[in-house]
Amino acid sequence: MAIPGDKYYYPDVFVTKEEKNASNSYIKYLPETIVEVVSDSTHTTDYVDKYIDYIKIPSLQLPDC
Repeated sequence: MAIPGDKYYYPDVFVTKEEKNASNSYIKYLPETIVEVVSDSTHTTDYVDKYIDYIKIPSLQLPDC
């Protein structure tokens, strides 16, 4: 999955309504939902680094908190 700013992540699960075409058959650009399985060894990366990058994605549906 492409992140604005030339970063790429491989989340555990994501949902997109993006239509498949030649430019996005391997990389998705418009996720609506992202799920990360957090473990003790990855919790800092998942809760901080990835979160900061994920909220930059305009198509992501963020919950109302």
